[in-house]
Formats: sequence, C-alpha cells, structure tokens
Amino acid sequence: LSQLEWLQLSNTFMEGTIPTELGQLSKLSRLWIHHTQLSGVFPIQICQVPAVQDDLRVDCLGGFPISCDCCLYCY
Repeated sequence: LSQLEWLQLSNTFMEGTIPTELGQLSKLSRLWIHHTQLSGVFPIQICQVPAVQDDLRVDCLGGFPISCDCCLYCY
C-alpha cells in the first residue's frame, strides 16, 4: 500500500469516519471520498500529504457531510 497513488472510495456504502491512517500513504495523489455515508472531520494527516492536495474530493455538502479545510472539490 505504500506505493498507492489513487484511492477512490466514492459511491460506496461505507459508514463511519475517515481513517487517519490514509495520511501514511505518502504517494497518494488522488483521493475521492464522495457519495458515501462517511462523515465527521477530515483527518489533517491526509491534508499533509503534498500530492493529494491536487485532487481531493469529498462530501462536504451531502447528506453525510465531511468538514474539510483542505479539500478542493466538495459534493
């Protein structure tokens, strides 16, 4: 997993909060977490991965909103 560059968790029935461990994926450049049932505050550890800031998409506006200060795209 340390070489993972793209993770799409959108359009799933995942519930709960976003794991802070995703922030350990230092090569991650695209992270999509929208149209899910995940909610809460987006972990700052993920925001600190430099490349992921270019394509970070989350549910900020949906039925299960995620609070995210570093997200570029809100759905």
